[in-house]
Amino acid sequence: MIRLIIFGFLIYLVYRLFNGMISGPQAGKNPADHGTSTAGRMVKCENCGLYVPENEALTRHHRGQTVYYCSKACKNKKASN
Repeated sequence: MIRLIIFGFLIYLVYRLFNGMISGPQAGKNPADHGTSTAGRMVKCENCGLYVPENEALTRHHRGQTVYYCSKACKNKKASN
């Protein structure tokens, strides 16, 4: 009985080894876990609520606070109101 358990475990290890080789090391993983994401902190557009990376957002300073926008259109819409 113990031989059967050991044999099954070895089959499982071989399966995991070959499955990792075929599908690559990042299969089923979140790209952010591997350092491939460069977006940084996400901020919310004051006008439409869309989240954009902070380094790509347009900003405006209003009453001592930084306000973020996702596009020129949103920034101009909010400024006209």
